[in-house]
Amino acid sequence: MTAPFTFAPLSRRRSLRDQTKLLALLVALLAAVFAWQGCATGQFTAKGWSGIMEKDETLYVGTGDGHIAALDRADGAVLWVFPPKGGPKVDGFYGTPAILGETLYVGDLKGRVFALDRTSGAQRWAYGVEDAIVGGLTISESDNAVLFGSEDGHLYALDATDGVEQWRFPIGEKLGKIWAAPTVHQGRAYVGSLDHTVYALDAQTGLEVWRFETGGAVAGQVLGLGDTVYVGSFDRTLYALDAATGALRWGLEGDNWFWGGPTSDGANLYAATLGGTVFALDPQTGAVRWQTETTEAVVAPPLPVGDRLVILTDDRKFHTLAISNGREQWVYDLGTKVRATPAAVFADGIVYLSDAKRIVRALNATRRTTLWEIVVPTS
Repeated sequence: MTAPFTFAPLSRRRSLRDQTKLLALLVALLAAVFAWQGCATGQFTAKGWSGIMEKDETLYVGTGDGHIAALDRADGAVLWVFPPKGGPKVDGFYGTPAILGETLYVGDLKGRVFALDRTSGAQRWAYGVEDAIVGGLTISESDNAVLFGSEDGHLYALDATDGVEQWRFPIGEKLGKIWAAPTVHQGRAYVGSLDHTVYALDAQTGLEVWRFETGGAVAGQVLGLGDTVYVGSFDRTLYALDAATGALRWGLEGDNWFWGGPTSDGANLYAATLGGTVFALDPQTGAVRWQTETTEAVVAPPLPVGDRLVILTDDRKFHTLAISNGREQWVYDLGTKVRATPAAVFADGIVYLSDAKRIVRALNATRRTTLWEIVVPTS
């Protein structure tokens, strides 16, 4: 088992050789991700990473070539596709859509936020920023706001009704790129950046409350639970921070980068690394309850579904692990990589996935069966 550690600067915990390898890999990764439409040959590209949002028996999913589709979750039937023929030219969608009331909010790789009627797909308003919106959007219901980060180095809040900007927080144009959706928790907005820093802001005003520096880029979404926030970093560390002050509570050192954000089912905290290790932790102490080695890198966040944990690995595999001990129960070959956050309906244990080939699947994680799969159409 890997024990929690007392935080020390990265330079004291890493050899020079290890840091050099990490830096070289990060440079290669950045070059790949900036080639949005797959023009480069890098391993990590944005194409096909849009997660799925489920609401009222409908699935909402984006594609890497710039479409948003609403699907009937029972059979995958297409209800509408945005943009319609003759509509606005849209770039790829990377992050998971967000919903407030009857409106769906999505951001594209040209830096535009679209507010759509979630029943018809009709556009209600649009708002543009200077660079790509890589992560998903987050709703602050108490403020009637849509929050998102951009590669232009800012975190934004827009009025959810009309798209008017409420505030923006500058992180930095060169190193302050934001790749994950912010998290709104107890009146604050938390977000990590490629500048190695986690920020806590007042969600209503955008004023900074605290910041915490890690030893590497932060690409995954922050998780808020009670009085603690959790976040992984490219310094191979998962951090638990005091939500009010940003003080370090504990840290867990993994075998590789923590890319996807941690998740929880209320009892355990789950996190996975690019080395393929999956951890189940005590949220209060960081003690490892179990850890499992999978077959390849894990980018998408782990997904608890009943008594199972869904893991997606970079060798195109769908894994289910027992929540109780981490033992593998089912491995399914998807045939293509899935790095987006999956969605699940907990009552029936069905998991919905989207991949880089525009395929959306419904899998029953309990019965180990494929229910349906479709290719998302263009308009």
